[in-house]
Amino acid sequence: MSKKTLGTLLALEVAVIVAVFLLRGFPGLDLEVYVGGARKLAESGTPYEGMVVTTQNISLPFTYTPFAAVLFLAGTIAPVKAVLVVLNVLSLLGLGVVAFLCLVKTGVTRRTAAYVSVAVQLSATLVEPVLATLNYGQINILLMLAVVVDVLVPWRRWPRGVLVGLVAAIKLTPLVFCLFFLLRKDYRSLGRCVGTFAGVAAVMWAVLPSASERFWLHLMLATSRIGDLWYVGNQSFRGVLARAGYSGSLLWVLGVLVLLALTVFAIRAALRAGQVPLALVACAVGGLLVSPVSWTHHWVWCAPAVVLLGALGLRWRESDRLLGNGLLVFAGLSALLFVSYLPWLMPFPALTVGARTGAEAYTIAGVLMLATIWWASARRSGSAQLVDHELDALGEQRDVVRVDGREQADA
Repeated sequence: MSKKTLGTLLALEVAVIVAVFLLRGFPGLDLEVYVGGARKLAESGTPYEGMVVTTQNISLPFTYTPFAAVLFLAGTIAPVKAVLVVLNVLSLLGLGVVAFLCLVKTGVTRRTAAYVSVAVQLSATLVEPVLATLNYGQINILLMLAVVVDVLVPWRRWPRGVLVGLVAAIKLTPLVFCLFFLLRKDYRSLGRCVGTFAGVAAVMWAVLPSASERFWLHLMLATSRIGDLWYVGNQSFRGVLARAGYSGSLLWVLGVLVLLALTVFAIRAALRAGQVPLALVACAVGGLLVSPVSWTHHWVWCAPAVVLLGALGLRWRESDRLLGNGLLVFAGLSALLFVSYLPWLMPFPALTVGARTGAEAYTIAGVLMLATIWWASARRSGSAQLVDHELDALGEQRDVVRVDGREQADA
């Protein structure tokens, strides 16, 4: 890209970040809990005893790993509000990087991808999962950034899998991407991921044995410490069952198996179509659906999902109108859903079919997204010639393809 383009992008970047902070106020409740847990660790050797009292008259437990508590010690050296500003600026920048990497790997030129990424950052004022992450002072976007960078970074010598393992040692949910490495037959990256995760946990056990024993042997599976499963903010299959009044395990296990199968089909189809970012999104969505607790702010993967489906719809509709237009319609409807706050608008308990559907909107959208990725990727793979033929096994490609699929030199 030219210096003029870079200058314009930098100016837009600053303007977007300033606009987001001017348009929205961020209370940072969860960040207070993280930093409070770190203070407990420094004072008593464990972040898990008692509740963290916040300035918002809400007391909550620290629920992350001992390694996370160690990392949040850095947040104790400054006022929480200052830490929140830094965290949210990094999250906004990270959201842009995620969109940029996904688009470039899908065939969009760097220049176009950069401008779209800035627009995605501005959408933070509208998209409920993204805005909720910023409001709470959550780290979901940074975790997503680490996964995307780890998988899509173009350097051949990059130790793929290490970053995923590292962030899984902070918050367990990224372990779902082991499935991505497995289905991609990238066993070295899978080994590095598991090895990094286990290594960090082992080091923490040696350094903080009491806290580690408490978390890994007693608290890790205690979902009640995280929140009520029936709460509408829990947009997972387990949440759907809880709101329906079902508390058993059999139906949940059967549903998880079905959802995992759908996730596997979607990932494999996307990989066969040469769409590594789409496979990554499918893995993330599958993880959100099968996790016992997936708060709405965990659904930040909706941002790259909508961007990817929209970009592929534009690119593929010239050669396959049904496929392209279908993806565009689904991307548009998904975008409307995630800016609508629909689950939060439904009465509880939801007594009508319409209200129940609205209350489970993210979960339903996740299932439909997996089905759409599976269908679109399989249809694309079945075409006579892939436009994306230059994608190699690592998902690397030349940056010379426009959104519409025609080649041009990168600007």
